[in-house]
Amino acid sequence: MQDVEHLPIDIHYNKLLDWLVNRRHCKQQWQAASLIVQEKITAAVQGLPDSKEIKGLVARTDLNYFHCQQVIELLKDTSCGEKNIFGQYSSVEMKAWSDIIKIYERDGMFLAETAQMLIRNVSYEIPALKKQIARCQQVQKECDKKEADYVSKASELRKKYAASCKELGIKGDKIKSELAALVKDLPKSTHRFLSLPYGQLGYSPNNTQDEEDAKETGDGAAGAEIDFDISGITLESGGTDEGKGVATGEEAMTMLDNVRMRNLFLDDLMEVALVSDQ
Repeated sequence: MQDVEHLPIDIHYNKLLDWLVNRRHCKQQWQAASLIVQEKITAAVQGLPDSKEIKGLVARTDLNYFHCQQVIELLKDTSCGEKNIFGQYSSVEMKAWSDIIKIYERDGMFLAETAQMLIRNVSYEIPALKKQIARCQQVQKECDKKEADYVSKASELRKKYAASCKELGIKGDKIKSELAALVKDLPKSTHRFLSLPYGQLGYSPNNTQDEEDAKETGDGAAGAEIDFDISGITLESGGTDEGKGVATGEEAMTMLDNVRMRNLFLDDLMEVALVSDQ
């Protein structure tokens, strides 16, 4: 039959500390001894050797019984772990941390401290971590959704970019140099383009009349004698003879003579220059 002392028992975590005190596994005034231990730990930390692992361990603000045991194990691998002929540690640092362990184990004080840590972790720390995990998971879902949206948007913008490059007649690998190469083709058609008058299709610069000439022509016609004889009038079919039209005013000017069109043309050139500089 199994020994009764080794049978497991179920104790509610919130009542574990009270159970230890009631069963006299630790004293009721264990917190007073805990304050003494913390003072000794603070003093012992100052004399530790320069070890990266030890310094990282004692940098914690919640050193407890288990951390002190780890410090002793690390000190054994340093010069502080040397023993004298009696088999005892000769270094002051090792003696200090060994005394701390003895105080912890005296009257089961480390059991009470461990029970208090368990209660605090289960009641407060673990629920707080669960809430933080839930928030992080929610943020992760939102980030995944945004990532999918950005990937879709990037694909759409790449298609628009390729269409714009195709419309401009460039590959889109080196925009600045490719746009600069397009500018070289402008002088070939500039002279022909600027020599065209601003008017209806079919007008030519040789068949123009400015506003002053039109006014003079109109005044001369008004001063001439009116002939009311209609015998020589012949009817013709309707329609316009675009080839014999006369351009007047702005329509008779070339691109650079027309102020409005010249400004529009210069604005377009400025936009091309800005794009090529980027």
